Amino acid sequence: MKVLLINPPFQDSFYNREFYLPSSLLYLAGSLQEKGHNPKILDLKTFHQQRPNKNFYESKILKTISEFEPNLIGFGCLFSGDFPSVLNYSNLTKQHHPKIPNVIGGITQHYMLKKF
Repeated sequence: MKVLLINPPFQDSFYNREFYLPSSLLYLAGSLQEKGHNPKILDLKTFHQQRPNKNFYESKILKTISEFEPNLIGFGCLFSGDFPSVLNYSNLTKQHHPKIPNVIGGITQHYMLKKF
């Protein structure tokens, strides 16, 4: 199975834009690979722009999906502040690729239980 794992970009409001490896997605990709699956990580934090452009990230996600053709899309959500953009990107992928399941992991699970 092909699995696309997406690390969301920095939010405009984040004052600390220090780069760090998405260890949770790396661990997950390693486990998937061990089980014979084909994972790919799209780390949107690696694209440094002076002024983040939502359309840039959306087109990058859609282009990667079209080229990689995953069977499953996973979004990492380490910080609760990432959740609104992760939800928007998940909705975007569902609009363009409705048959591909989306999974959101991380702090999101707690946030979703409180919010919804």
